[in-house]
Amino acid sequence: MNQNTAKLLLVVAIIQTLVIVWLVYDRTQIQSQKVQLTENLTEVTDERDNVQKELQAMYDQYESLKSDNKTLNAELEAQQTRISELMEELKRTKRGNISRIKELEAETETLRDIMKSYIKQIDSLNTQNIALTKENKEVKKRIETVVSEKDNVISERDSLDTTVKKAQSLKGFNILITPLNSRGKSTNRARKMERIEICFSIAENVVATKGKRNVYIRIAGPDNSILIGEGSKFFMFEGQEIAYSAMKTVDYQGEQADVCMFWRATEEHPEGRYTVDIYTDGKRIGSKTFELK
Repeated sequence: MNQNTAKLLLVVAIIQTLVIVWLVYDRTQIQSQKVQLTENLTEVTDERDNVQKELQAMYDQYESLKSDNKTLNAELEAQQTRISELMEELKRTKRGNISRIKELEAETETLRDIMKSYIKQIDSLNTQNIALTKENKEVKKRIETVVSEKDNVISERDSLDTTVKKAQSLKGFNILITPLNSRGKSTNRARKMERIEICFSIAENVVATKGKRNVYIRIAGPDNSILIGEGSKFFMFEGQEIAYSAMKTVDYQGEQADVCMFWRATEEHPEGRYTVDIYTDGKRIGSKTFELK
């Protein structure tokens, strides 16, 4: 082998060695880059998954913040709509699109800050509601006390009115019933009786209203039918119009008043027990029975 050939072989060997070294180095670099890309892709994937989970958690938390406040609910639903849009966009974003994932993560942070402001606002409203509820309970209690006191006053007033009305009521006594014949003599014979004289006294009552009042007489026969005379009409008693046998206007001044009234028969009446009731001021103030044979 000559010297030139030896030199050529050496150069070739050196070149081969350099190529092998470069190939080994290049393969090592490629492998390293591949590992790094795999790690980066895993990191980005994990980050995207974390953003997705955080968006879902925020969506659920917004749902839990809803209340009876329609205005606030509308704002919360608007934020939920935006979160849903981001979640859908995140699903469509490729794993290698790191820049967009970062942008979505930044927007998620903005939504988190907005949610914190809503939580603070709702806490403030809840505090106000608690105070208002407490105040409303106190006001309701005071109202119930006032209503109870009013009811007691009304009850006492009604009781007093009833007592006063009872005290003002007139009473009849010394009732004397005398059937008379055609000569004005007393008789107990039905076929001879032509008229009835009813005399009575109205008791003294200093608290009763003074002035003129109508006094009514009702005479009921044995069959409970009312004996009607000339000019007899009706008067009000306990919300109903009832017939009377005779009426007289009496000027009552709080002192005992003696009254006599007459009823004249227009036909013959049967034997039996008769009842005389005396009324004034819408009340019955006396009653007595008599018999005709």
